[in-house]
Amino acid sequence: MAINRSSEHDWAMPEVQKLYDIYKGNTDVVIGSMHSYMKNTEKLFNDKEKNENYTTGSKILKGRNYTFPCWAIAADDPVLKEMGVNSYPTVLIFNKQSKLIFRGSIKNAKNQIEKLLKGDGK
Repeated sequence: MAINRSSEHDWAMPEVQKLYDIYKGNTDVVIGSMHSYMKNTEKLFNDKEKNENYTTGSKILKGRNYTFPCWAIAADDPVLKEMGVNSYPTVLIFNKQSKLIFRGSIKNAKNQIEKLLKGDGK
């Protein structure tokens, strides 16, 4: 599966940090970043990502002073396709029953979280 990294990626991480800062004390909300790494280095986007993995992704985030949690998944993991992730960033929101209830942009994520907290979400 080809993953497109849009120009939106560059400004989205600060937005993830803002959401994390808003909700980090709320036990009903978990904000983090899913780092997608390439297992097959022949399919790399560019030389900077050669041998990219969870550790290098985490170092990049920490080096930019991001404090939100980071998880990792291989870019070719079928779970990403099943969840409809085909570009970065893609925001996924799950309810307490682990049901995917939102797939979209970081711009719309805060509104969806607020709806959920008010009981208006799915």
